[in-house]
Amino acid sequence: LLSVSAVPPPLEPPPAGRVRRLVRVSALTVLTLLALTAAWIALAPLPAVRPGALDGRRNAIWIGHKGVLGQLDAARMDGLLAHLEAHHIQDVYVHVGPLDARGFLPAPPSAAWTGVRNRLKARGLRLFAWVSGVTRWSYGEAPDTVDASQSQVRANIVRTARALLDVGHFDGIQYDLEITPDGDPGLLALLEETRAACGTAPLSVSAPNLRPPWLLVPHLWTIGYYREVARRCDQIAVMAYDTGLPTANAYARFVAWEASTLVSTLGPPSDARPELLFGVPTYREATRSHHPSAETLGAALHGLILSGAPVGGWAVYAEWTTTDEDWATLPR
Repeated sequence: LLSVSAVPPPLEPPPAGRVRRLVRVSALTVLTLLALTAAWIALAPLPAVRPGALDGRRNAIWIGHKGVLGQLDAARMDGLLAHLEAHHIQDVYVHVGPLDARGFLPAPPSAAWTGVRNRLKARGLRLFAWVSGVTRWSYGEAPDTVDASQSQVRANIVRTARALLDVGHFDGIQYDLEITPDGDPGLLALLEETRAACGTAPLSVSAPNLRPPWLLVPHLWTIGYYREVARRCDQIAVMAYDTGLPTANAYARFVAWEASTLVSTLGPPSDARPELLFGVPTYREATRSHHPSAETLGAALHGLILSGAPVGGWAVYAEWTTTDEDWATLPR
C-alpha cells in the first residue's frame, strides 16, 4: 500500500458573528480596565506627604487691577504685606492689562500706583507687570483679539512692555496671552523681540498645563513647546488648574505628574533655564474646566509635594480670592 501523508484541511474563517462577539468582548475588557484605572486615579487615597516640603521656596502671587490703580487701601496693604512675608512670596504679578487688539493698554498705570509700588518695593519684592490679553483661540475673532502673529502688533506690545519698565518702574514683564495654542510661533517671536528691547529685565510667561501624551488638544502645551518657551524667558508660571478633573485625588495626581515631568525635562534654574513656578488656585468659581471641590489649594500643594520634584515655588491665583483659611493652608 502506498503511504499518503494526511494534509489538514484549510482552516475556515470564523463566522462573522463570532468575530463581532470577540471584538465586543475585547472592547468591553479594554473599557473596563480604563474605567477601573480612572476610578483608582480619582478615588484611591493619596500617599502621605511630608509637611513643610515646600517651605522656603521662591513663591509668587497674582494681584488684581486695583493694585495698578492704587486702590489697595492701607489696611488691605498691611495685611497683604504681612502674608507675603510670612509665606516667602517674593514675586508679585500686578495686572496691567488687558491689551487691546493693537497691542496697547487702554490706560497707563495711574499716578496712585506709585504709592502702592513703593510699599511693595520697600519689602524687597520683585514686581512684574502682568500683561494679559485674549486671542482668537479664546472667543474667536473679536475687537479685542490680540494676534501675536502680526509683526506690528508684536512691536506695539514690546513698546508697551518697555514703557511699563521705564515709566511704571516694574522690574519685569509677565505675558499671559490666553489661549496660546501649542506650537504657536507668535509667542516665541514676541519673547525674542521683548528680550531684544528690554535687555536683562526678567521675562515671565503664564503657561497652560502640560499636555498628557495621549490627549490631543491644542490648548495644552507639549513638552517640546515648553522647551522652546523656556529658551526665551527667565521664568515660567504654570497655571496648574482648570484641568476639568472631577476629584481632588485625580487633580493632585495630575499636578504631581506635571511637576515631575516639567522639572525633570527642563532642569533646575540656571543661566540657560528659567525658574519654574506652579500656580495654585484659591478661586472658587465653578466652570466647565474648574470644579472647586476638586481643584482645591490643598490638593494642588499635595500634588507638588507628591511629585518629589525640586520646583522653584508656587504662585497663588489669586490675591483677591484668597481667604484667611487659604493663607493658613499655604506653607510658611
